[in-house]
Amino acid sequence: MDYYAERTRQAAALRPYRLCFKDVGGLLTPETAAEFMPVIVENAGGIPIEFHAHSNNGMAPYVALMAAEFGIRYIHTAVPPLANGSSQPSVFTVVRNLRRRGFEVDVDLERLERVSEHFALVAEREGLPVGRPAEFDESLYGHQLPGGMVSNFGYHLGQVGARHRMQEVLDETVAVRRELGYPIMITPFAQFVGTQAALNVLTGERYRAVSDEVIRYAMGQFGEEATVEMDPVVRETVLSRQRAVELVEPPPEDVPLETVRAEFGGDFSDEELLVRVLTGMRDGTLDYSASRDGYPRTYEEYRACDGSLLDLLKKLDRARGDGHFSLSLSLSLSLSLSLPGLTATGM
Repeated sequence: MDYYAERTRQAAALRPYRLCFKDVGGLLTPETAAEFMPVIVENAGGIPIEFHAHSNNGMAPYVALMAAEFGIRYIHTAVPPLANGSSQPSVFTVVRNLRRRGFEVDVDLERLERVSEHFALVAEREGLPVGRPAEFDESLYGHQLPGGMVSNFGYHLGQVGARHRMQEVLDETVAVRRELGYPIMITPFAQFVGTQAALNVLTGERYRAVSDEVIRYAMGQFGEEATVEMDPVVRETVLSRQRAVELVEPPPEDVPLETVRAEFGGDFSDEELLVRVLTGMRDGTLDYSASRDGYPRTYEEYRACDGSLLDLLKKLDRARGDGHFSLSLSLSLSLSLSLPGLTATGM
């Protein structure tokens, strides 16, 4: 607890407008929450605290109530069907439980019901999974994958016909995490560990394929800990491939901000300058509203798509049963032309 107290004081010394206490892996139990939360609150120097937790172990809805009891006034939730499972707890559950405990919560649940109905429609139409309350799973404390990664893994494994191998990937994640020296399981390190575990499972041979990020991690480009804490045999295996030679990077050049602005133009905001540097776009207008062709951009456009023939075919394709179906189309075209001296009607 002394460590977290000191880290909280260091963060508070920067005078942010808020501090965010995050449990992306859904690891907190009520017992550990009762230890952590008073320490965070007491050392925040009066700075408001946000609490963000995923529901992987099924306890986040209850721990969210504990956060309120300990004085945390900003609690992250999600709207079903995007709530629960490996996501944040449902806003409906958390708000109603807080109100039952006597808290005043300025949230209009009736308006959010309409939002929930919309996303339920999207999930049904697109064949997407919906969040459901999770049961407690002790293996979570072995792999510690963040909730967002668990959701993405299930989706991407399903795309390659391997969703049934999810548990194998989670078990392999435990081993990879140990071999990489127990890096903290948040972005980007959780992605390094999880992706490598998936590669090990899907290729059928451990470390046969290695991501560039794991190679760079083993080289120490993400911190010196990897060069000390990694399993030496695994590290040698990772660095013995030709790709490791290709990924050796020279020390980054220290370019002053004024030089970058002079190269890209000095009238951009910090945000737009950053986008242009990352994309290499020096001229032209950035269009943040552009979306993929053919996809609706608004709620009204999406609802207007309901009942289309394409929608029907997509649902039939997702059924993937052993049966068959027959589709019969009847098209009728009426054409009427009127020209000087001629009137023609065709069908």
